[in-house]
Amino acid sequence: MDHIAKITAQLPEHGLDAMLVTSAPGERYAVGFEGEGWVLVSRDGARYSTDGRYIEAARQQVTGAEIVLTERGQSHLALAREEIRRRGLKRVGFESGRVSADELGRWKDSLPCELVAAQGLLDGLRAAKDEEELARMRQAQRITDEAFREILNFIRPGLTEQEVAARLVYELLRRGGRRVSFDPIVAAGANGSMPHAVPGETVIQPGMFVTMDFGCVYEGYCSDMTRTVAVGQPTDEMERVYHTVLDALGKTSAPAAAPAPAGAGAQVKAPMPGTILDVKVQAGQSVKKGDVLVILEAMKMENEICAPSDGKITGVNVRKGDSVETQALLCTIA
Repeated sequence: MDHIAKITAQLPEHGLDAMLVTSAPGERYAVGFEGEGWVLVSRDGARYSTDGRYIEAARQQVTGAEIVLTERGQSHLALAREEIRRRGLKRVGFESGRVSADELGRWKDSLPCELVAAQGLLDGLRAAKDEEELARMRQAQRITDEAFREILNFIRPGLTEQEVAARLVYELLRRGGRRVSFDPIVAAGANGSMPHAVPGETVIQPGMFVTMDFGCVYEGYCSDMTRTVAVGQPTDEMERVYHTVLDALGKTSAPAAAPAPAGAGAQVKAPMPGTILDVKVQAGQSVKKGDVLVILEAMKMENEICAPSDGKITGVNVRKGDSVETQALLCTIA
C-alpha cells in the first residue's frame, strides 16, 4: 500500500512541486499512521514530522517517508518552512478543504512558496480503495456485524436507550474497533421517528421498535450500520409497516441487471442478512407469482420471500439453517 508513490505520481498533473498533507485522514492515507503530524510529499521523496508523544510508534508504523522529530518549541510549520526552502519548492499543494482561513493566513506568511489549493488530488486518490483498504473496511464491518448479533441477546424490556448505546460501544471496542465511527444512536418507540435521535433515559418496553445506528473505526477505516428490531411480539400494524419498508427496500436495492439470455432464470435474492428458517420449494416445482419460496429470519422477524412471477424453480441455493448476506442468491425461476 504505497500511497506516497500515488501522491507523487499526481504532482505533475496538478502542476505541483510538492503536496503538504496535514489532516488526520490525509496523514493516515499517506503514511498509514495518525500522530498529529505533517507529511510533505515532493517529487524527490516524502518527509513526516511528529512530536515526542508519537515518535516511537511512528518509527514502527510509518511507511514511505523519512521521519523527523520536532524539537521543543519547534512547530510543524517551522519544519515545513525549512524543508521547502532547502528543496527549492515553488508550488506546494495543500488540503484546502481541511484548512481554516486563519491557518492559511499563517502559512502564507511563513512558507517561502506559492500555496495551491489541491484538495482534489487527495480526494481523487482516496476515492478508489486498494485491496488493503478494502480489507480494513470489511473488517470494520465484520466487527460491527458481530456487535449487532451480540446486542440482540442483550436488548430487553427495562433497559434504557443509553444503556444499550453503552453496550454497543463496549462490544465494538472489545472486538477490535479502535473507536466508534460516531456516537451511537439508539431510539426506542416514538423516538425512532428522529433520524439522529440522542440516546436518553427512555425505557424500552415490550412491543417497541428500537432503531440503532452505529459503527467502528478499524485501522483508520469506518463502518456504519442502521438496524431496527422489535422487542417482544410486534403488533399487526408494526408488522405491516415493517414489511412495507422491506418490500420497498428489496425493489430499490437490487442492482440493475442486463436482460437475461433466453432460458436463463430470474434470480431471487435475500433483501437483507439473516437466517433461513424454511425453504418451501424445490427444483422442478411450478410456482405462481406471490407464492412463498423461502422464510428468512432477520432482526427477530419472519420474512416471507415470494416468487416475483409465475414459472418453474430451476435451482435452490439455500437450506434451512443457512446464514445469508444481503443479495445472496436464494433460488432461480425460469
